[in-house]
Amino acid sequence: GNGRIGRMIIPLMLAQLGAIEGPNFHISSHFEQNRDEYYDRLLAITDNEDWTGWVVFFCEAVKAQAMENHRRVGRLQALQLEMRGSFVEATRSQHASNALDVFFKNPVVAAPAFAEMAGLENRATAGNLLRILEDAGLIECVRRGAGRRASIYAMRSIIAIAEGRA
Repeated sequence: GNGRIGRMIIPLMLAQLGAIEGPNFHISSHFEQNRDEYYDRLLAITDNEDWTGWVVFFCEAVKAQAMENHRRVGRLQALQLEMRGSFVEATRSQHASNALDVFFKNPVVAAPAFAEMAGLENRATAGNLLRILEDAGLIECVRRGAGRRASIYAMRSIIAIAEGRA
């Protein structure tokens, strides 16, 4: 448990120190990919007081994660550029860019929040945009609204990149 807590604290500390803009820097994946060395380095601290080995390993992990984040940002930027045209083509709406921007800020969003974030006072317009985008396969309804429960929409391509699956 302490390792997991430590890995959660690392990005918070980096953000507090101003090294990164926010706690969106997750080093655990590098540690998981290099699990044996991770444990060996921790054990070397206990057995041999080898802090230098740990610090070098940790710095390499930070570098690797920073490079991976940079690649993901590039993929997200390319996706946003590609999707801007797709959103305009599918909706033929003046609100297409705002709609896309909503999903890049919140890849999963409830219909009422979408309307507000896109600057659409008319909820029917927002609902029509969401239906058109869903029919075009650009977004997905992950939960249909019923009664007072709002529909929830997701742009899975963003999520896949953010999670490192694309």
